[in-house]
This record gives sequence, C-alpha cells and structure tokens, in this order.
Amino acid sequence: MNVRRLFSTECEAYWDIRLQSLQESPEAYGSTYEEESAFTAEVRAQRCQWSDDHFVVGAFNESERLV
Repeated sequence: MNVRRLFSTECEAYWDIRLQSLQESPEAYGSTYEEESAFTAEVRAQRCQWSDDHFVVGAFNESERLV
C-alpha cells in the first residue's frame, strides 16, 4: 500500500470513491450524495485543482489503483 497526495489527473477515480463513500457513510461528510452527484464535470475538475495547502491524500494498492 502506498499513500500519497493525489494528482489532478486522478480526479475521476477520486470522485468515484467519494460518491461511493457518501452513499455508504453519509454521516462522515458535510455534504450529501445527492448534492455532489449533481456536480458537472467542470465543477468536479475545478474541485480537483489542489495546492500545497489544499489537497487530498489517497491510498494505492500494489497495482497503483486508488482504493
């Protein structure tokens, strides 16, 4: 398992996992699946423009797949 900051190119995989998590554990978030699943591709891409003080960390398996 490798843990590191996500790149903006991994945005789609991040959103897939985030939406799944919003459905499975809604109490862990300040948002809802209904709100975030309605985001356009442009909004999702904009939210993936991470910086040094605003970023997301992900865990990757041996196949380098975000899990």
